[in-house]
Amino acid sequence: MVGSPLPLFKENPLRRYSTCVELYSGRQLTLYSDKLMAFRGIDKTLGYPLAVSFLYGLPDSYFDWALLWELKSPGSFKGHEVDQAYGKFFPSWSWSGWDSGVEWRLSTISGVLLHVHEWLVTRTWIVWYKGTRGSHEWVWLRRSKAGPSHRWYGYSCGSDDDETDPYGRRRPYGRKTLNRKTEPQATPKEGCLHFWTYTAFFTLSRKSMSGAAFKSSLDPGLHRFGILDSKGDWCGTVVLDKTWLDAVGGTFEFVAISEAKDFALEECDAGRIISLKSEIKRSGIFTMHS
Repeated sequence: MVGSPLPLFKENPLRRYSTCVELYSGRQLTLYSDKLMAFRGIDKTLGYPLAVSFLYGLPDSYFDWALLWELKSPGSFKGHEVDQAYGKFFPSWSWSGWDSGVEWRLSTISGVLLHVHEWLVTRTWIVWYKGTRGSHEWVWLRRSKAGPSHRWYGYSCGSDDDETDPYGRRRPYGRKTLNRKTEPQATPKEGCLHFWTYTAFFTLSRKSMSGAAFKSSLDPGLHRFGILDSKGDWCGTVVLDKTWLDAVGGTFEFVAISEAKDFALEECDAGRIISLKSEIKRSGIFTMHS
């Protein structure tokens, strides 16, 4: 327990979870397949105060937030190297699938942390399904009809009046209007996420809005790239390892998973926000493979 964040019981459990993952995720194990097994004692300790179950190390009642982890330093995906014959594999959407430490970067989630529950209800929209052997299942299942007790509460339990989606978000168009396109049509595959959302195409750029007076600090090997729309207008940034420098000028499809933002100096030029509405299009079912 020396140096462990677990005794810090006064800290809210979601922060404690992220602290544990940030400390643990970069450690080198003799057997990579033990990565989640070795974390199981910690997730059992944190699972009760969070009122969650864990899916490949991510808390299910905060799933939209949990997916916002980023690599702290350059790393490679190793989840496919784990022995799938024994049910041991880790998907790319979980920190467990990577051989590098991860973090929830403050420049991405600072706005989320003001009121996590409100953000989950009003700034997320995906009905997350997980592939299992033979069927699709919701990542999170309502456990109680009790209302939220504090701003760190996860998804809303909602109601059974058809005015909320399975994650307790208020449906924008009234009763019984769940868009059936949210239901997966692809063949379920264990370890995959199935979901329906928006995508847009952007060009990777070296362009940065950070001036000489401000430079964001990133670990060696990482670089903050600009992204440009079809007209060449700067729209924001993405942090990738420096091997992507060879891909500057290429156009890539970006998948929107939530509205998490913080217009810090490296993200916004003098308060100028460029609308992305012209770039966004509706899309079909997306499957993130392990």
